[in-house]
Amino acid sequence: LSYLGIPKDYIMVSTIGVILLIGAINYLGPKHSGSFAVALALPTVAVIIAIIALAIPHLTFENLQPLNGSASHIWVSFVGVILALSGVEAIANLTGTLKPDKNSPIGHPRVGKTSAKAIIPVALEVSLGTLLLGWAMLSLSPSLAPQMVERKEDMLRFAAEQYATMAFGPMIGQGFGLVVGVVFALLLLSAVNTAVAAQLGLLFMMSREGDMPKSFSKLNSSGVPVAPLAISIALPILILLMTDNFDSLAGLYAIGVVGAIAINLGSSATNLKLEMAIPERALMVVTAEPVLVIVGTEPANVRVWAPAMVMPCVLSKMPFSVTPSCNV
Repeated sequence: LSYLGIPKDYIMVSTIGVILLIGAINYLGPKHSGSFAVALALPTVAVIIAIIALAIPHLTFENLQPLNGSASHIWVSFVGVILALSGVEAIANLTGTLKPDKNSPIGHPRVGKTSAKAIIPVALEVSLGTLLLGWAMLSLSPSLAPQMVERKEDMLRFAAEQYATMAFGPMIGQGFGLVVGVVFALLLLSAVNTAVAAQLGLLFMMSREGDMPKSFSKLNSSGVPVAPLAISIALPILILLMTDNFDSLAGLYAIGVVGAIAINLGSSATNLKLEMAIPERALMVVTAEPVLVIVGTEPANVRVWAPAMVMPCVLSKMPFSVTPSCNV
């Protein structure tokens, strides 16, 4: 909500209110919440392209520096970078619900072609969009460093204001910054909606598989599981009441994403019922181990959450699940 210019003193209360509103929308069914996410796609792409286009004439290597610091510092920085994989990880968790490819064998569905349509755009956005936006931020004048630190929570809006001001003047800069702020605020709210929908869907599927109480599979008149929805709304509110520190919340998100990747890799590699070549299985095992190490390299104030978030899933789903569906 920083993108909307809400004062820091009111962000927690506003965020809780928004989460409750998202819960109410999801109570009415996935059609309403899904339409909201789709409607934001084109404005978001347009805004990102506009920021990059305005920044291109000002891109410079002068402010870029080689890696420095200890190995542990570089490793923790890498943990932050790996969060860019969260979109791919989210798609991977949906492969069980995607439409099978044409000529896919009955009983052995394949979704390679279907999932590629989602994974390839995400991969391009991660590799190109994130790179260019990061370069644009680092190309701003070093004299703006104090403001950049102060505006780190809405950095894209700040960068948009600066580059639009350079091109068209302060009035257009402020207006463009406002547009960027609204679009990205709605995008982040859509991400919250996606997380809520994914969590309630996960709890519902685990209930159907017998891993959660049967009451979790009871639906309301709109076809939404009520108990999982209540849990999906209550948990983030509880975390907000415990801490509203931006860095701590970002660290928890990092643990969730990286832990989910590790669990998906590990549960797939150790599930002998899945048809998989030995080299593929070995690669997944080798990849899962360092990812689990990454979970442990989060800052001390959030690292203590890792066992609570990751180990229950590890113990319940590895190596017994037929389809790795555990997400953190």
